[in-house]
Amino acid sequence: MQDSRELNAAQHLAALRWLLLSPPLVVPPDASTPLADMGSADQAAIAPWLEALQADSSPLMAWMQQRLQARIGRYAEQLLEFYLTHGPTHRLLAAHVPLRAMVDGLTVTQGELDFLLVDAQGQHIHWELAVKFFLCMATGAVATPADFIGPNGVETLAHKWHKLFARQLAHTPPAPWDGHTWRQQAFTRGWMFYRWGHAVPSCEALHPQHGTAWWIDFEQMADLPDAPYAYLPRLQWMAPLQSLAQLGPEAVVLSRSEMGKHLLALWASTQRSSDAQMMAQCSGVDGQLEVQRFFVRPPRAKQA
Repeated sequence: MQDSRELNAAQHLAALRWLLLSPPLVVPPDASTPLADMGSADQAAIAPWLEALQADSSPLMAWMQQRLQARIGRYAEQLLEFYLTHGPTHRLLAAHVPLRAMVDGLTVTQGELDFLLVDAQGQHIHWELAVKFFLCMATGAVATPADFIGPNGVETLAHKWHKLFARQLAHTPPAPWDGHTWRQQAFTRGWMFYRWGHAVPSCEALHPQHGTAWWIDFEQMADLPDAPYAYLPRLQWMAPLQSLAQLGPEAVVLSRSEMGKHLLALWASTQRSSDAQMMAQCSGVDGQLEVQRFFVRPPRAKQA
């Protein structure tokens, strides 16, 4: 399995830019919990900071080399913590703050708070980060959160939506951070994948500008455009593919028919033989720019 230390500067920078500047994924059930969304002033400060990292990525690379991550959620946390530590508009106070309680006379850790920080206006903010990718199973014009399932077919948007807003953001920071008034914010990013060739349904839980893409069954691959396709391993699911520099050893670019064989080999050789795999259609023979991305579900015999 790929880990974060195997990625190059272009891959880390692309993921960091996407994490900071792409639209939120979901909206809260009510207006009581605001979203962590970089405003115009933040974006104006972040843009030159990212350009400076483009010119000299050594601080980012040194940070990433110290921390091995193989899960995409932890990788995103690693990138966001780098921004909060070195970025221009927010200041990190604490990360991964444990929540402890006494249970039967024993101290038990019952979770953690992702990030405690101060913004440019001096407000104390608690961020909970969620980076998610779901396939929409709905067939009509309206979808519910329960219609969105993870690429492994287990997690649902309904479960994550409830967990994030009803549980994770309901916690208050413990000592020594309990002397401040905290503003709770959901920092959500991700992509929703819809049935290829169908209209995108509406869903009350989703931000109107959320990232959209497509899913297909393996048997539909022959119906896709005849173009180069890049296989995207899990740690490269976040940012759109914009250059060959973003491709690592696992992120191969193949023809449509070759990609089908590559995916079959992956399903045959991995413990996640029923997981959907991600690929991006690319423009040009060298696959230098992502046109659209897909989750490909395994052959129906493996889904049974």
